Amino acid sequence: MKKTLYGTTAIVALGLAIVAAAPASAQAPAQGFSSTNFQFTVGGLARGYVGGTSMHDNVASWTAGTAAVPAVTAAQQGATQRFEVQRDWRLDLTAAANLPNGMRATTVVQLQNLSVAQGSTFTESYIRRNWVALSGGFGDVRIGSIDPVTMQMAQGSFDAFTAGSAKTGKIYDYMQTANAFGRDDTALGATNNIRLYDRSSEKIAYFTPRIEGFQLGVNYTPEASKDKNSALPTAAGGVYNRGYAAAVNYVNTFSGVGVRGSASYIKWNAPVNANNGGVDPSDASAWGLGLGFTYMGFDLGGSYGNYSDVMSAGRIDGGAAIATLTNRFIGNGSSYELGLGYSTGPVRVSLNWFAGEMKDIKFVAATGTAPALAAGTDKLQTIALNGAYILGPGVNLEASLFNSRSTAPFSSTVANLRTKQDATGIVTGIILSF
Repeated sequence: MKKTLYGTTAIVALGLAIVAAAPASAQAPAQGFSSTNFQFTVGGLARGYVGGTSMHDNVASWTAGTAAVPAVTAAQQGATQRFEVQRDWRLDLTAAANLPNGMRATTVVQLQNLSVAQGSTFTESYIRRNWVALSGGFGDVRIGSIDPVTMQMAQGSFDAFTAGSAKTGKIYDYMQTANAFGRDDTALGATNNIRLYDRSSEKIAYFTPRIEGFQLGVNYTPEASKDKNSALPTAAGGVYNRGYAAAVNYVNTFSGVGVRGSASYIKWNAPVNANNGGVDPSDASAWGLGLGFTYMGFDLGGSYGNYSDVMSAGRIDGGAAIATLTNRFIGNGSSYELGLGYSTGPVRVSLNWFAGEMKDIKFVAATGTAPALAAGTDKLQTIALNGAYILGPGVNLEASLFNSRSTAPFSSTVANLRTKQDATGIVTGIILSF
């Protein structure tokens, strides 16, 4: 099998259009209309991506396969390639009213539709976030389906590829990895932008006013389940619950030097699970730090994340989760990311690097026991060169050239895992913001 990228010439040509396009101005403002009491605003985004990836497996050993986990053929053990087209859009509807007492009432609904990665059998359409808010001199109170404050207030590196590159982002939809743990909720994908299984769950959050560059945010989340549809607790399982998070960030400028930083912490109670002896072994928690500087168009930043007792479903070839209670892992981890960027006029470029690992891994059996596994750490390291060009108000052309290497922690009899994976590719996209 050839190890070159399918369609490389066409993709690179599209990427080179970044430097050939005409300059443009800033993003156009969202349009609005009024009712008797509220001002309505309609905004959102639409994105289309095309990319190709060459992936090479370095396989030490494979399991023979079972009814739940099929064996991997000899052809699948060699180099694989992917050329793919993906797209998504989001519509943001905002209604806001200024009250006589000086406060402001707001509600936001975000509708989203996206095509998922190759090999999936469906396209997702759903309400991504939905909340109501009351703000004033006291700060901002929000109730509803929103991201935790650890995500909303995180500071770190600048990434010219707005859908995300080296950290959890779009480029990972164009590759497979050898990892046993997922990226979005563990140290394999996030540093201080910590989600930890809080997928815009229902919560109450409070943000203080920004004072001398500082702002504090806190939130409480009854359960890590969007729309609270987990029926917690049940004999079949449960979710992380009674979670809280806190974050503080700082944004200021001194003599032309921009400074930004953040610190955050999030913690969950372990899920109730009758088949796991009542509870899983440990509560999950994570904390993170971020720092960045800007000067004369240059941007240097980075962040760090630390994860404790994080649970993940077992993984099989291609990254699909094994939907059984007996195939879960718990581990600790840490992650780092750095980015150097430069912006001038309509042009943005950045070099981004990420490295994360999960270690001290335990296998959770159906009885609730968690014996230690033999050896190894679950690792992911990615470097990406990114560029963007503003074609017109609210219209960007962007590209990411990347290399990602992952290492599985063990050759498991539970999951049919690669031991190593090396992926190199390029993804380009047209992004409309309105």
